[in-house]
Amino acid sequence: MCPECENVQPADVLLGTRRMSEREAAALSVHVLAFLGDSVYSLLVREMLVLTVGGKAGELHRRSVQAVNAASQAAGYRRIQAELTEREAAVYRRARNAHSTHTPKHMSEGDYHCATGVEALFGYLYLSGQHARMCELLQKMLADKTEK
Repeated sequence: MCPECENVQPADVLLGTRRMSEREAAALSVHVLAFLGDSVYSLLVREMLVLTVGGKAGELHRRSVQAVNAASQAAGYRRIQAELTEREAAVYRRARNAHSTHTPKHMSEGDYHCATGVEALFGYLYLSGQHARMCELLQKMLADKTEK
């Protein structure tokens, strides 16, 4: 573990007692941002579904799978694209344009790259403590997914 991370606990990040500056978060590798952002996005989708749709776990899982895939993330991105700040758009573009070693068979290359950009954006927003902004963007991205 790195010396800077030795005393940082996961709860410090979750509770907002440890944050990166926007500059620090934006400077991370886009692959690292996408790695974290994938989990953050999935967790937020699941939380939103539980709070807005409710129902049985199987149905919530089905809806979550529909919302957390490359095609859905690409469609959601098109809804928020014009609203991104310069820095948010830069993080997204850097990740979208990053070289990847493969594209999964079940999705288009364009959607896959767009989803990587979305995940990096959510990783950046999470690490820089912009939780309200993250939720605002997610609500717009999923407007049609959370209705009963």
